[in-house]
Amino acid sequence: MMCRYLKTLAFACTLGLLMGACSSDIDGATSGSVDVDFHATVAVDFHALIGDVTAETRRGDIIYDLRKAADYVDFADQIRCVGLDPFTSTLTITRLDSQGLESFLDFGVEIAPYPNGDWTPLADFASLVTDQSSHAFDASGFTIYYEGLDVLESVAFAATPQFELRITSTVPSDVMALEVELDLAVALSSTTNACPGPAR
Repeated sequence: MMCRYLKTLAFACTLGLLMGACSSDIDGATSGSVDVDFHATVAVDFHALIGDVTAETRRGDIIYDLRKAADYVDFADQIRCVGLDPFTSTLTITRLDSQGLESFLDFGVEIAPYPNGDWTPLADFASLVTDQSSHAFDASGFTIYYEGLDVLESVAFAATPQFELRITSTVPSDVMALEVELDLAVALSSTTNACPGPAR
């Protein structure tokens, strides 16, 4: 399969998060547990896509550091599990310009420890999409991979808790423009097995 690397990326959102724009919430004050939410959000402009030619971001394009969430730094030594919330993690099609009102989209997210880790699938999405449509990770068409969640967990417990994402998109027929926004809701908790994710 042919592949095209993106030359431009919506860096403003990613850099804003790296500078501390992510949101973190602490819960469980009465129960004694600590829960930290880290939203990894990025907007990607795939421009025009040729049918059956995969477009993907490049290594180093999308990098996150969990230490940019102040609550993670404060409670890192208490974290016992890490998960991906499928109900609040979303893929939004912010622009789709195609010959019809909808297009089939094969979308993939891979994760790797930064800077030199191996790529591991985190989630795939294969479904019809329309302009401005939003799709939660629990929707039909999404698959979340345990192997990717294991990488996410290992990163959270690492001395340098940094990871990067590689995002791919493939359409069966040419589209004039495709822009997406990906929001990964990473949940960390001091309670073992309390983190969200697909049932094993």
